[in-house]
Amino acid sequence: MTSSVATQKQKEIVSDHFDLPVMRPTLPTFGEVEPWLRLMDQSQVYSNFGPLVSEVEMRYSTFLNVPPDQLVTVSSCTLGLQGAVQISECSQWVVPNFTFSATGLAVLNAGKTLLLGEVNEATWALDESVVEGLQAGTGIVPVMPFGSPIDLASWPSDHAVIVDAAASLGTQPDLSNLPESWAVVFSLHATKVMPCGEGGLVVFGNPESAREFRQWSNFGFNDTRSSIRVGSNAKMSEIHAAYGLASHESWPRESREWLKAQSLVAELSLSPKDVDARKRLLTPNPYWNVDCGDGVRRARLEARLKEARISSRVWWQRPLDAMEPFRHAPVIGSRGVAANLAARVLGLPMFRGIQERDIQAIEEVFQTV
Repeated sequence: MTSSVATQKQKEIVSDHFDLPVMRPTLPTFGEVEPWLRLMDQSQVYSNFGPLVSEVEMRYSTFLNVPPDQLVTVSSCTLGLQGAVQISECSQWVVPNFTFSATGLAVLNAGKTLLLGEVNEATWALDESVVEGLQAGTGIVPVMPFGSPIDLASWPSDHAVIVDAAASLGTQPDLSNLPESWAVVFSLHATKVMPCGEGGLVVFGNPESAREFRQWSNFGFNDTRSSIRVGSNAKMSEIHAAYGLASHESWPRESREWLKAQSLVAELSLSPKDVDARKRLLTPNPYWNVDCGDGVRRARLEARLKEARISSRVWWQRPLDAMEPFRHAPVIGSRGVAANLAARVLGLPMFRGIQERDIQAIEEVFQTV
């Protein structure tokens, strides 16, 4: 590489650098994971529901107050959603139009019919009016936006419900009274709380559904190496379980760090129009979103933040019905809310260890736009 080319490359690298990233994922350190990896070495089991996965499932069942036979680990939250949908008898599922594309893809990849429901302007979640009058055999996939607490009382108990609670594990919901036909799916991705790198948890309202899901995640096997149902390979590995166990053990410290970061945001003096319309209770979660009011102002804020070397991100850039895989899915409810939110909402830096001076730098940018 010539010196001139190298100099240009250095400039490109510097220009792409942000003093404040939108996220700074933090997995347990090697020292925290090492004891679990040594146990894996001793067992010489690396996958297929090994002893570390069994321990993860036991610990998280206690964390969520559910029997161990109703919780199953999975290699990703997306596959957790897909498998829960696929083993259900429901032929069609309602998904909010304002969500990460994985939620809709899980339904399509499960071979079921996708319906899109409009969301509530205030909560950003599936509007409760959407589920009124749904025909029998229609399931509901409510999404808890950006780590919102799980509200089980919002959905009719006579429908199958699979809650996409990808970022809500930090709220530590009590799922002991989960209805039998329901499930809740959490992410353990590196960008979420209590991360294991990549993985997820699925909690079912009854042990039989959990058993069927476990079969689905293991090629549809049932105590033999013969598939008795359509399945997939969606098992959590022992390596990811080792990280999950280390995260579980360090949760008290991690929780304090997330709450400290979110507390700094809660003390901001941004104008009311910049306040997150869903304004969560103060919970450990990895997101800070603001409603910029309109797309023009959001674009100006993005540009000014970039000038200040502060990263930002539009997490859900378009409603699902504007994406190619979902264009033919019917939309239930008044149109336009999801599209407006997708144009207005902006994600700001949020990570463990963010400092008051960082928050103040962001606030100063908002005061100029």
